[in-house]
Amino acid sequence: MTGTITDHPLVLGYWWYAQDIRHNVLATANDSTQNTAPVRSGQRQGFVVEVYNGTGVAQTITGDGSGPSIGFNNPGGTDEQVAVSQGPFTSHDPHSYRYAPTGVVPPGQSRLVRVTWISGTCLQKGESQGVTRLILRIRVGWFTRTEVIPLSNGFYLIGPSQDHCVA
Repeated sequence: MTGTITDHPLVLGYWWYAQDIRHNVLATANDSTQNTAPVRSGQRQGFVVEVYNGTGVAQTITGDGSGPSIGFNNPGGTDEQVAVSQGPFTSHDPHSYRYAPTGVVPPGQSRLVRVTWISGTCLQKGESQGVTRLILRIRVGWFTRTEVIPLSNGFYLIGPSQDHCVA
C-alpha cells in the first residue's frame, strides 16, 4: 500500500445547501479558516469537499469511518450520509455530479465527498460547533483502513438553535 488519499491538500470545500451558502461567513484567524452557517435545527445540512488521490493506486471510499452509529463528520446531527461523486472532478459546480455511497478515486484524480446530516444540536446564541477533519473508510486492494483527512476549511454551525434540537 503506497501513500494515502490525503497526499494532496483539499482545495475545495462548500456548504451543500443554498440557504447555508447564502448565510455562510468565512472567517480566518491564527492560520485557520472556517465556514460558518446558522444551525437549522431539524433540517438537513451538509458540505462537500474535494479529495485527491496522489498515489499510484486506485482507492475506494466506502463511507463514514467514524463508527457504526452517528458519525463525527458533522458538527452535531443525526442521520449522517456520506456520498462520493461518480466522475472525474472537472466542474466547480458540486451539484452537477451524480453521487453514490461509495466511489473509486483513480490515481492522480479528484472526487467530491458530500456529507449531510439532520441538525439536532442545541446551540445558544453565539455558540458554535464544528468539524475540521473528515473520517472515511478507504479500501486499497484487499485492505480497508480508516483515514482522517484534515479539512483546509472547517465547517461550523452557529446558534441560536430553533425548534427540533436534541438537548
